[in-house]
Amino acid sequence: MKIRARREAERPVERGDVQRRTRSCSSEASFRAEVYVRRLLIGIALIVAACQRPAAPVSADIAGDWLKLDKSMPPVGLLITRDGSDLRARLRLSGREAFGTVTLNGTHLRIMLEDQTEPLLGELVSDVELSLKLVSPTDDQRLHKQK
Repeated sequence: MKIRARREAERPVERGDVQRRTRSCSSEASFRAEVYVRRLLIGIALIVAACQRPAAPVSADIAGDWLKLDKSMPPVGLLITRDGSDLRARLRLSGREAFGTVTLNGTHLRIMLEDQTEPLLGELVSDVELSLKLVSPTDDQRLHKQK
C-alpha cells in the first residue's frame, strides 16, 4: 500500500485529476454547508416548539360554576362570579357553604374564604378544568366548568 501511495504521489498531475479534486472539494464544502444549514434549521424548530406555551386563561374565563364530576367523597362545587373587577367565590363542600374572594395570577388560583386563615390554592389546567387543593397539598380535587 505504501508503494502505491508513493507512485501516485510521484506521478505527474494531469488536468483531469485537478478538476476531479476541485469538484470533490467543492462538493464536500457544499455538503458541509448543507449539513450545517439543516442542523441550524432543526435547532431553530426545536427552540420555537419549546417556546410555544398555551395561553393562560384570563380571569373572565374562570367565572362560572365548577363541579367535581366523579362521585368520590367529598362532593365539591365552586361558583366564581365577577363583582366589578373582583372575583368572588362560593365553595360548597360536603353540604356546607363558604364565601370568599379569588385571586388569579397566571394559571394559579388563590381562594381566601371568610372563615379560614389559610387560602385554598388551585391551578387552571385548561379553560374547563381546575385543580383545587383543599386540605393538604396531596388532596387534589379536579373540578370541571359547567356550560
